[in-house]
Amino acid sequence: MGKHHLEATHLPFSPRTLSVPAKQQGLVNHLLNRLNTWVCRLMYRVKSFEEWPLPSEGPALIVCDHTSLGDPMVVLATAGRPVRFLMAEEIYSQRHIRWAFQVIRCIPVKRGKRDIRAIRTMLDGLAAQ
Repeated sequence: MGKHHLEATHLPFSPRTLSVPAKQQGLVNHLLNRLNTWVCRLMYRVKSFEEWPLPSEGPALIVCDHTSLGDPMVVLATAGRPVRFLMAEEIYSQRHIRWAFQVIRCIPVKRGKRDIRAIRTMLDGLAAQ
């Protein structure tokens, strides 16, 4: 695992505004990232990249048409920098796992509607980089 995985930590959403700083030290996030990287190495044989075709700083938008539930896990394990995901609100709101989505700062999106709040949160996150 590269050293950048230890530095990529996040804070849960602010309940009032859904905007948070781009980086924040947090034990839970650190542990989840390490667990995710370990699972990806075992299940998908993923290795850390020394050079990723993604800038190490500044805003970046990764657009994926994922075909399995493991795709976001692999992106998170290999990006080498903080990553936030847009996610269907019906998945995000599942009580038993919502805490993990909050820790990695997922942005819930209402499908089939113009979700201005989700778009603003995403744009604010890009601007903060």
